[in-house]
Amino acid sequence: MNITILTDIPGGITWITTANYWNGKEMKSANIPFLLTNKDFNKTFKTEIIAGTDFSEQADSVVGEYLINETAAKQFGLAYAYFVQN
Repeated sequence: MNITILTDIPGGITWITTANYWNGKEMKSANIPFLLTNKDFNKTFKTEIIAGTDFSEQADSVVGEYLINETAAKQFGLAYAYFVQN
C-alpha cells in the first residue's frame, strides 16, 4: 500500500497559480490548477509517466520539482516528442 499527501482531491483542484512561459514566439500566461503533494503521489494513484522522470526521493524536502500533464504540456507548446529520449 502507498500513502500520499495532497492539498486537494484530484479532479476537484481549487488551487490555481499563474504560469508565465515562452511559447517560442512570445510570452504568454496561463492559470494552472495545481496540487501540493509528496514523492509517493504517482505510486499511490498509479499514474503513468510518459516522458521525463518521477519525483526524486528528496522531493518531500525540496521545493521546485514539478510534473505536468499532457494538457499543460500542450498549453505550454511542448510537443510530446520534445520529452521522448531514445
